Amino acid sequence: MAGDSLNVLLLAGGPSGEHPVSLRSARAVRESLLAAGHSVTVLGVTGSGAWKAGDFDGLLERAATELVNVDEQAGRTVSLAWDGTRSRLLYLDDGSSVDVARPDLVFPVLHGPGGEDGSLQGLLDCNHLPYVGSGCAASALCMDKLLTKQLAAAAGIAQVQFFDASGLDADKTASRLDQAFGYPCFVKPANLGSSVGISRVTSGEDLQAALDEARRWDQRVIVEQGTDAREIELAMLGDWSQVAISPPGEIVSPGGFYDFEQKYSGSSDTTLLVPADLEADTLAEMEDIARRFWSAAGCHGLCRADFFVEKSTQRVLFNEVNTMPGFTPISMYPRLWAEAGIQSAELVDSLLRIALERAELSSAIRA
Repeated sequence: MAGDSLNVLLLAGGPSGEHPVSLRSARAVRESLLAAGHSVTVLGVTGSGAWKAGDFDGLLERAATELVNVDEQAGRTVSLAWDGTRSRLLYLDDGSSVDVARPDLVFPVLHGPGGEDGSLQGLLDCNHLPYVGSGCAASALCMDKLLTKQLAAAAGIAQVQFFDASGLDADKTASRLDQAFGYPCFVKPANLGSSVGISRVTSGEDLQAALDEARRWDQRVIVEQGTDAREIELAMLGDWSQVAISPPGEIVSPGGFYDFEQKYSGSSDTTLLVPADLEADTLAEMEDIARRFWSAAGCHGLCRADFFVEKSTQRVLFNEVNTMPGFTPISMYPRLWAEAGIQSAELVDSLLRIALERAELSSAIRA
């Protein structure tokens, strides 16, 4: 796509607990898109889910060093509308069209529910707007940790033990834990990321608080076995038929859990090792699992696949995938591709090309 300048609609913020992370990612993506020669229009999505048109340059600059939010009163509220021939952005206060060039495609840098869970992807599909990332079904499946693990189990992919605690109180959860795998364990909301709502539990005394925290974010809750393992991540880039995989990266956290505060407070003693030191057969097994899951879930464009390597057995255990991984300066996804020699401007350019190719294929099928 060298030499082709595109009009990109960049969505930032969103109604999930990862809202500030989205803004930090969007800042980096915006810089990369501009460096690649594209035009960018930023729409801020508030915590309530309202789309706002306005000047968000200052907010994105602040996002580099602060955890900020799109103000509910910012700019003017807009909405997408399909008129049968094209999709338009309209101001809701008077129905007039937003004075921006018609977007060639959308880059939805929204993490978590309301942006990464298939709901936004369905809206964009209905408006015939191409977009970066997986489609509606794959996004919804991969956002839900329970569905992800159930699909992996059906595909015969080894993973940590888990169970669904969605309808269980603390006593029933403790009973299941005793029968299944015991402590330590992790209690997580099924639909979220960036370690939001996740608790590491080492005894029954802390179980109620962990369940309460997870249910602040989602009524569906998963409990996973804790394991003494290395945390390895792979970045993926491609379409349904062919996907490239980056060198591996490793998260080394002295506290045993890389939580939200450590990721984004700037005071973490966690180390990100790129590339990770892995045996060739271990890396080959990870890449095979990543490709199998990508194909089974129907992923497209990009994702980050996360794994554990048990220290005592060297077993490779699949953890999860993230279909819109972070693009912040500390995020593994762009760092892993940089290690492979693909810098950020080239990376986002590839993502735009892949998205447009999918749109052209879909149009040909509909025709």
